[in-house]
Amino acid sequence: PLMRGSIVTNGVRHSQPYFSLTKDKRTRLMYLGEGRLEQAKILSANYGKLQEIVEEMTTLNMALLKNNALK
Repeated sequence: PLMRGSIVTNGVRHSQPYFSLTKDKRTRLMYLGEGRLEQAKILSANYGKLQEIVEEMTTLNMALLKNNALK
């Protein structure tokens, strides 16, 4: 499982963890608390790994397209 967004903290004195997602030009915050913080970190990291894979695939496909190797 994965989730696009980032973990942010809100508050100066008592910082609270939130999951932040910008969608449809609006920022949405979801309070995580300590119970969901670790799971949110895993989901966010998985999304980062997916982005890396997509970037690598894009680079490879551009090289294949340049050499007319895609059919």
